[in-house]
Amino acid sequence: MPRIKENYPEIKVERQNLNYAKLLLQDYAGAVSELTALTQYFNHQSVIFKNYEEVSQVLSYIGLVETKHLQILGKLINLLGINPKYRIIKDDNKRVWWSPIYVDYEKDIYKIIEANIEGEKAAIKQYKEHLELIKDDYIIAILTRIIMDEQDHIKILTEVYNNLKENKPIKFMESLTNYEEREEGDLVPPNREFTPEELKEYYNGENGRPAYVVIDQIVFDVSNIGSWGGGTHFGIYAGENHTEVFNRHHLGNIQLLKDRVPMVGYLKQ
Repeated sequence: MPRIKENYPEIKVERQNLNYAKLLLQDYAGAVSELTALTQYFNHQSVIFKNYEEVSQVLSYIGLVETKHLQILGKLINLLGINPKYRIIKDDNKRVWWSPIYVDYEKDIYKIIEANIEGEKAAIKQYKEHLELIKDDYIIAILTRIIMDEQDHIKILTEVYNNLKENKPIKFMESLTNYEEREEGDLVPPNREFTPEELKEYYNGENGRPAYVVIDQIVFDVSNIGSWGGGTHFGIYAGENHTEVFNRHHLGNIQLLKDRVPMVGYLKQ
């Protein structure tokens, strides 16, 4: 089983904020939450392990990632001023405790994968809604990092589903192991230079062109990131240097990009 990447932003908050804590409790132990997700993954991998051992291992791995998310959220909630018990706190201060009825108990392999893909999509939607309400840069960086994991899970599950439908072998544990165990020092951009003008004209993501962005003088290819469709991403554009924006929202943790998208060169000085 591959180890879980530890390159998450530092767990800290700007100051205590009970409203933020209540929002994170929904992600922590609400109906759509990390607690629901990890419980569902571990239930499903137990159901299918005999007939679908490789898929079972994939689900177990994703469950471990969700467990990591749960631990991170619990620490944030505590720092924000609320005991991270497994419940949400509504606006009227009513407590609603987490329930196992939130889990989608399936037996069919295809329904299992479909349920978990939908669960990941619901989690991403909820995290993005909370990002609109939270103004703490430390929390924003952590939630953005968690969303990246959930997006990866959708890709993995979708490919597993398609391989099963096409009767192809499932070999994700080998690729996951290789992906997770790469050393940071092993990742070096190709020795190619791009001018700002070249990036803006030919790598802006428009009309089918590749979408490249510059962070800390390194050029990254974000063409396969869905949220960069059409060369735009939450009001910023491909083909440009976005170091300042990235550092503000991700606290300078460039390893997030190195783990996720190809490095294609450097910005020419």
